[in-house]
Amino acid sequence: MKKILFVLMLLLAFGASARAEIEETLPFQFSYDLSRFRIVTIAADGFSFEETVEMSRLWQAMGAQVDYAGPKKGLTGEKLVVSPAGGHRGEPVQLTVDLLLPEVDAARYDLVYIAGGDGIGPLVQEHGAILKELFAKAQQEKTRLAAICHAPMALSLADRIKGKKVTGNGDAELGALRKAGAVIVDEAFVGDGMFLTGQYPFMRTFVFQVAETLQFPDGNGPFHEFLSARTSLEKAFDDLRNSQEISGEKIPEATLEAIFRSAFKTILMQPWGNFPPLFKVVRVGDAATREALARGVGAELKLQYLSAFGSEQRIDEIVGKCFRVPADVFFVFIDMQSLPPAASQLREIYFRAAVTRYGSALENIALTARSLGLGVGLLGFPPFLRSAEKPVREILAVPESMAFIDMFLIGHPLRSNPPAIGKSLSLIMSEGRLSRPGGTE
Repeated sequence: MKKILFVLMLLLAFGASARAEIEETLPFQFSYDLSRFRIVTIAADGFSFEETVEMSRLWQAMGAQVDYAGPKKGLTGEKLVVSPAGGHRGEPVQLTVDLLLPEVDAARYDLVYIAGGDGIGPLVQEHGAILKELFAKAQQEKTRLAAICHAPMALSLADRIKGKKVTGNGDAELGALRKAGAVIVDEAFVGDGMFLTGQYPFMRTFVFQVAETLQFPDGNGPFHEFLSARTSLEKAFDDLRNSQEISGEKIPEATLEAIFRSAFKTILMQPWGNFPPLFKVVRVGDAATREALARGVGAELKLQYLSAFGSEQRIDEIVGKCFRVPADVFFVFIDMQSLPPAASQLREIYFRAAVTRYGSALENIALTARSLGLGVGLLGFPPFLRSAEKPVREILAVPESMAFIDMFLIGHPLRSNPPAIGKSLSLIMSEGRLSRPGGTE
């Protein structure tokens, strides 16, 4: 199942910062009764507080009995916090478990849940024999095994993982599963037999899907009905992902033309008007030009944002994936000469309309590309755009009258980001009037 859900940032006052609890909100309201189910949550040093404690609390709120287990009684993990200024940081947190790993009897539980965090690798390496024995007992007792984010790596120790579809996060973690014979799929949640796996940050999705699997093992639960009732367009948007890396394989011209023709389908207010659009796209496929852009953008990033990226090597790696590897890079401009004169009161309005319609066009490009098995790489985040402004103008000989607003990739994805994360509607839409920050109007 592809991701259908959206994320909400909960800012809970706690001194100078607030705990970033599970941020995901769901587009439905229904509950589960897990009062007859028992769950054991297995954690290790380096555990994620959200994936361990907060997710377990949701199952407890549904009535489930949850025990915590680990390789030692006292574990140290990390919880995310957000500050009033925004952003996240990790703070240490402690967890005292109910059971040590050798004490866990799978026969007593309906679900063995492996919580995510940075400690999964050491857990597998140091306690693999105990986990393997635990998983074998779970298979014997028909106890389900669940894991999210990096934690599915632990399931590589299960005897019956070969041929099973699983998902998760992390190259090394997914690599261990491939080596064990599992089939890796890029989905937010996957249930295949006794194995239930999920991707971060879709923690609430995972909690509800696991609850539904326990209470409705035949697949007739409310979540299943909700997914089945989606329209084809809703499914297309739910499935929409952007790609972190695009291969160098060339796209056929006919395919590229079909993708860009789709861009204009919803941006024309009338069939005969507002065409051509005010924004213009420049396609750069020449290797020498892309190399020059890579060097120029890389130099600007090192000059302005070296501390943010950590090292020059990291910048070179990212710039190479954006400009050197893909066959084409697309740059977007707005032709300011096509707008009303500078003295006109409508000039700014026309500019806003051009940006708005470009946004609609880009969404159409992404949807069409996805439907053709391709991906779109979005490069227009602020540091990149600022760093690209000077080299793009110089290398592509861009006139001053053209406003540079975006750049992106289209091609065969080598890997993808999780589906786009949205926010609660209440943070976007207000009733009657626009609410100002701080609760004032």
